[in-house]
Amino acid sequence: MDGKKWNLTEYLNGDKKFIIPVYQRNYDWKQKNCQKLLEDLIKIQSAQFESYFIGSLVSKRGVHTENYIIDGQQRLTTLSLIFIAIYKIALEQQKIRFADKIYNQYLVNQYSEEENNKKLHPIKRDNKAFLSLFSEDEDDYIKTSNIFINFQYFYDEIKKRELDIENLEFAIKKLIIIWIDLQPEDDEQLIFESLNSTGLDLSNADKIRNFLLMNEKEENQQRYFETYWEKIEENTDNKPSTLIKYYLQHNRRKNISDEAFYENFKDYFNKKVENKEQLLIEIKEWSKAYSKIRNRSFHSEQLNYRLKRLSFLENTTYERFLIAYISESKELSEIELSQIVAIIETYLVRRYISEVATNALNKVFLTLYSDTMKLMERKSVSFSQALVAVLLMKSGSARFPKDDEFIQSIGTREIYKLKTKSRAVLFEAIQNELTPESPDILEKIIEKSYSIEHIMPQTLNNEWIQMLGDNYKEVHDSMKHRLGNLTVTALNSELSNRKFSDKVQIIQEKGALKINEFILQ
Repeated sequence: MDGKKWNLTEYLNGDKKFIIPVYQRNYDWKQKNCQKLLEDLIKIQSAQFESYFIGSLVSKRGVHTENYIIDGQQRLTTLSLIFIAIYKIALEQQKIRFADKIYNQYLVNQYSEEENNKKLHPIKRDNKAFLSLFSEDEDDYIKTSNIFINFQYFYDEIKKRELDIENLEFAIKKLIIIWIDLQPEDDEQLIFESLNSTGLDLSNADKIRNFLLMNEKEENQQRYFETYWEKIEENTDNKPSTLIKYYLQHNRRKNISDEAFYENFKDYFNKKVENKEQLLIEIKEWSKAYSKIRNRSFHSEQLNYRLKRLSFLENTTYERFLIAYISESKELSEIELSQIVAIIETYLVRRYISEVATNALNKVFLTLYSDTMKLMERKSVSFSQALVAVLLMKSGSARFPKDDEFIQSIGTREIYKLKTKSRAVLFEAIQNELTPESPDILEKIIEKSYSIEHIMPQTLNNEWIQMLGDNYKEVHDSMKHRLGNLTVTALNSELSNRKFSDKVQIIQEKGALKINEFILQ
């Protein structure tokens, strides 16, 4: 590699294209980063610094005038946004010659015959927002983009502080970088990792994307990104780290911490992966399953409903098991998948009510798919039948609580003290069992349009004390939060702590849910 000290503006000058490769992450500088840069520029002006170092910039030359930015895209993009803000303000102030200078020296290659003659070419996800800033019509701006948000910050701050834009350009000219120009024989992946080992907070997915795409030819980078990686990001709401960790844990048959994730992925790739494209195909398939589970986008309404209820238990350890089943099924049966989800829900709810420690679940779900497949093939039974058998064989902290344990626990557990969502699942399941056509009360309990009603109130009045008798305090303390003293209504304010006979009458007249009927009996 060849390292040189350069003025940033000298680096930007001339007929150059600065291309952010597809494997780079989105532009994600926050306002605090932009504020710091602007304050530094103001300090350069006021303190009359001769120069001001802002870090390194690593690039690799392509054909003709192309420079691929390996490291430093955040600073380079941010400074381009400052120049666009200065350019637009110069036009407003009728400083036409100065505006032309900013535009032609730092923002475009004025003699280029290409349709896009801008010096900076951000990645696809940012490029549209970046190009929109050159429009004279503000309606064209993509105002949800971080590109626009930071441009707007600089534009507003320069005007609000009444900064002299020519002095601001003069301050930018004093910015110094160390430009590292990589040679063909340099290992850009190794250099990238060394530069980003401290300071820059890359996610594990960012590192993996770079690892998979960085050393590929440009045409392969583009194809892999658009065919696979972009779809993986779309299917995971641009947060693929969790999904890829699921995939890696499934294939390595071990739990992996976030801290060890990236090194484990590289080790797995170097030892086990023979075809990079096949790996990307498999992760893409896993991402489709991940998306269908998270978004509950199956054809079966019953399956989507069960997945919704399962998600309310706020324990996602089961996801990698379901993803493996969906991804590796040659012909997916949504009927059987719905049965599988019901089994998992029963397993989790019984454990939760029976207060079985959750620390064993990661290990259980790590091998549950392979264990079930082995038993299914050995016994020639359905997957769901094999799943029940495998879970029932678990013992200790991994156990599936049997009926006697569950009945004992649900009769004595203080159900009202459960987490709100988990509590909602239990009451919704009871209501749905009583009448399958009942309205979905999950959301209504969370939104509090329905509430959990204590039949014997939490605060006793004289009427309740008299009704309960001499040992009212013992009865109240032991029973008030148990399942038998709870129901779901939209009548909480009317029922309050009224006496029992009044509550019965109100529910008889106004109660709309089947779950209330046991009170009337």
